[in-house]
Amino acid sequence: MKYSAHVQHPKGSGYMITGGRLHGSRKEAAQQAVDEYIRLCCKDSNSFGQTVLERNPEPIQVLLIPGHLKGPDIMAYMEFCNVVNPLYKD
Repeated sequence: MKYSAHVQHPKGSGYMITGGRLHGSRKEAAQQAVDEYIRLCCKDSNSFGQTVLERNPEPIQVLLIPGHLKGPDIMAYMEFCNVVNPLYKD
C-alpha cells in the first residue's frame, strides 16, 4: 500500500510527506517517514530540529495516510503510531 504521512516530534517541527511516496507495510512506511523526517531535521540549516531530537526522548509521531486520499480527506483521516527517536542522547 502507498502512504502519505505527517511526521512530528512533540517538541519540534512537523513535516508533511505527500503524494503517496511511502510504501510497504505500515511499519515500513512509518520507518520511511521517520527517516525522511530525520533527514529534514538534520539539514545544516535546521540546527533547532536536530537539537530537539537529540535532547528529548519522546517518540516521534507518525500519522500514516492512505496515498489515494487528497485535500480535506487527508485531514479527516487520523491514525497515529509512535516510533522510537533514534537521535535521543541520554
